[in-house]
Amino acid sequence: MGWRDLFRSNTPSPDLRIHWFGKLPDYADYYRSPSEQDWTVEFIDWILKGYQIYKGRLGGEGSDNPVLPSCGLLLRLPKTEMTVFASIRDYGGDMRGRSFPFCVFAGGPTSDFPGPSSNDAGLYLRVIEDLHALHSDVKTHLKTAQRLDALLGGRTRAVNSRAEGDEGLAWTEEAKSVALADWLDGLGSDSMAPDRQTWLKRAAAWGNNLAELDGKRVDATLRVPLSVGVDASLQISGWLLWLENRLDWSRRPLSLVVGADVANGAASLIVMAKGLEGEDFLLATPLAPTLACLDDLVAAKPVGGLTNLHPALELSTASWLDFAEQPRTLT
Repeated sequence: MGWRDLFRSNTPSPDLRIHWFGKLPDYADYYRSPSEQDWTVEFIDWILKGYQIYKGRLGGEGSDNPVLPSCGLLLRLPKTEMTVFASIRDYGGDMRGRSFPFCVFAGGPTSDFPGPSSNDAGLYLRVIEDLHALHSDVKTHLKTAQRLDALLGGRTRAVNSRAEGDEGLAWTEEAKSVALADWLDGLGSDSMAPDRQTWLKRAAAWGNNLAELDGKRVDATLRVPLSVGVDASLQISGWLLWLENRLDWSRRPLSLVVGADVANGAASLIVMAKGLEGEDFLLATPLAPTLACLDDLVAAKPVGGLTNLHPALELSTASWLDFAEQPRTLT
């Protein structure tokens, strides 16, 4: 240890700058933002190792690599104790045909970002939405040949949730106006049960299984479906409330993966209550269902069947908020 290390703070510093990393079809290698810090190196290393795992699972270098669906990330870096907000899109790799996605991201100290809970998820997701919007600059770069660092360089984004203001439960008012029947109709075909009531009973049974494990399960990686045509932030806040009624996550920060497979008309939310690992990159890919750690509502087979589960919801009048507020239904 050098003498400079004696005066170095262990507390991560906020970083307001927009960063980027990945491949685009007009360049022969990786595009990388000019500023590097310990946390950006840790995050980029996670992407590189995760994508290598992904390609290996697909069959290696010579295999076909399907275009990755777009996704938003909220990740907790274990070494630098930073939280990363990211937007990932796949533009087809570099000019030599080597596949790799492109990521725009920002970060802040994890100590500034508890939760997210149903109360503050909207604030976190707004940062990811702003990063999604920056891909319009990437498209401008590809169309006009303007330098990418001229378009994105110098951009900043305040990602301290405490500076955003407290919106409390404002999302609940809007959630009252979303009919649960319409929400169910917007689910992708792979996410829907034979009928609406069966889906609700299946969700209740899956929630019961989670509630029975509350206090026993150290780690959890859960996936729930999102409906097409309904505001994603509204849905994610609702799902977090639904999960909070079954699991106590108040003492640990959560990571989120919000994926949108537009080609197949499907979207999903993955909630990770666990430490980040290299293999977790697969959660942002079509190989997510192959992970043994993933507990997927859609794929779950309820223990004990659905006979005794009768959710107290009248579909003709129930709203998305009514579903989100449902208590655990242990019998």
